Amino acid sequence: MKVLSDDFSIHITNPSVTDTTMAPIGHSAVRIMVPVPNNESQIDWDQEREPFRNKILDTVKAKLHLEDLEDHIVEERVITPKEWEKDFHIHLGAIFGMMQSFRQIGMGNPVNKLHKQFKNLFVVGTSAHTGTSLPYIMESAKYAVNKIIKKDL
Repeated sequence: MKVLSDDFSIHITNPSVTDTTMAPIGHSAVRIMVPVPNNESQIDWDQEREPFRNKILDTVKAKLHLEDLEDHIVEERVITPKEWEKDFHIHLGAIFGMMQSFRQIGMGNPVNKLHKQFKNLFVVGTSAHTGTSLPYIMESAKYAVNKIIKKDL
């Protein structure tokens, strides 16, 4: 069984800065994402959800000097790999794709064209070139579409 790291990466976005429909006036819709092992790890998310959530928020509060952060949370949703797999049908709850390593980020992700035998088969998404997060997933789709348009099969 794998364990959750005490030294984790935190990805924070605030889409309401550019899209005012994301939250009521005077509020923000903040997303905090932390890469964690997928469901093959056998981590008991029912047991780990709350302590890990607290550890993440404690880290954010300390690093960004936002000691009263939790006083400002109006609504919150914690999604673990368990929910990603069950509710969103993401294989093993692995939202960052096959593996989160420097060799598989951006240009290191597998190519969109899987096999020469299947000239019209393209792969897009988090585990394909360029992959990793929504902006890169969109780039992955754009890359495949451009290949199709150019008939670079």
